[in-house]
Order: sequence, then structure tokens, then C-alpha cells
Amino acid sequence: MAERQTAGPAEKVSSAVPPPAAAREARIDVSEGFRSARSALGQITADLERLRQHAASLVKGTHRPAR
Repeated sequence: MAERQTAGPAEKVSSAVPPPAAAREARIDVSEGFRSARSALGQITADLERLRQHAASLVKGTHRPAR
């Protein structure tokens, strides 16, 4: 029978889960990123609504008979 070979000394593998402090900082960064993105989307939405209203006003103006 063949002798059984060992894999060698065990090596400690770092965990994929970050330490609590790093995780907290990552959450803060992501949270701030989402807050910033949401704010930007709100501003874009407001700008588009203002442009839509302006375009509607221009279209109405072109349909009025000239005096």
C-alpha cells in the first residue's frame, strides 16, 4: 500500500469578511454614494420636468393664431 502524504503545514488564510471597523467604513462610503446618487437623480428629474413644461409652453405658443 502507498504511504499517505500530508499536505504540509497549515497556512492561515485571511477571511473574506473585513474586520468590523473596515466594514463600517465601507457601509458609510456606500451609504454616502447612494445618498449622492439619489440627490443627483432628484436634481435631474426636476430639470427634466422644467424642460418638459417649457417645451409644452413653446408648443402651445406655436399653435396659437397670430394676431
